[in-house]
Amino acid sequence: MTIGSFDPNGATVALHSLSVHPGWRARGLGTRVLREYLGRVGNVEGVERVSLIAHEELVPFYQRCLDARTELTSRSGFVNHGKSESQYGGVTWYDCVYSFKR
Repeated sequence: MTIGSFDPNGATVALHSLSVHPGWRARGLGTRVLREYLGRVGNVEGVERVSLIAHEELVPFYQRCLDARTELTSRSGFVNHGKSESQYGGVTWYDCVYSFKR
C-alpha cells in the first residue's frame, strides 16, 4: 500500500481532512469525531485500514485515537510510518495508518 495511490476496490480509506476550529480545540471534539469516523468506517466490509498524512505536531494525537468499537486499553491508534513523500503546501507531512483488528 502506498499513500498517494488510488484503487477504487482497495482496502484503504484515505482521510483527507480533519479540522477543529481553534476556539473549540482541547475539548475532546476532534477525538470524538475521529473515533466515531473510525468506528463507522471499520464496519464497512472490505475496509482494512485508514490512512492520512499529518503535520508532525499532530502525529501524537493520531497515535492516541482509537475507533469507537475498540476497548480503549486494547490497542494503539494510528501508526506513524515516517515522513511522507507528499510536499503539499511546502510542509513536511507524516504518513499515518490505522489498521482495524478483525
